[in-house]
Amino acid sequence: MSPSLRTGSPPFATAFLTGVVLWWSYAGGAGATLRTAIEASPHRARLVQTNPYAHWLMVAGVVGTAAGAERIIAAPGERPGSVMTALILGGTGLFLCGRAVLEHEVYGRLPLSHVLGVAATIVLAPLAAHLPGLTVGVAAALVLVGVALGELLRMRRRSTPASVAP
Repeated sequence: MSPSLRTGSPPFATAFLTGVVLWWSYAGGAGATLRTAIEASPHRARLVQTNPYAHWLMVAGVVGTAAGAERIIAAPGERPGSVMTALILGGTGLFLCGRAVLEHEVYGRLPLSHVLGVAATIVLAPLAAHLPGLTVGVAAALVLVGVALGELLRMRRRSTPASVAP
């Protein structure tokens, strides 16, 4: 196995895991029942108007996270500067904010797992300057996995209501 393949595998695996968890968080979470919830809502017009904003937050978060992952794959041992930290942790936090806004708008609840995930990205940000980029990427991936596990546990405890947003 070539040295570049050996050193490139952990950053790529981290980026892949992050992508899978981001996809699952949307497709397996609120995104899976969004249409039904909006159709059942007595406030359909408002939801149709506000939903794009939550989606823009999530899209911006995915783009930032992907750009950060690209930098990690290119230089996994490099200590992240403010731009790389903003891409990796800020992208993750922005996606989680968008998901939390979506949950709140459509279902009338603010998921604690997402709030804790955003808080974790904020807490990790000052530490990022002292860690290699790959470590920061792994930390962001672990935050997303933790949020996804919290979401999965919540979904198993109770079924998702059609819509309860005011």
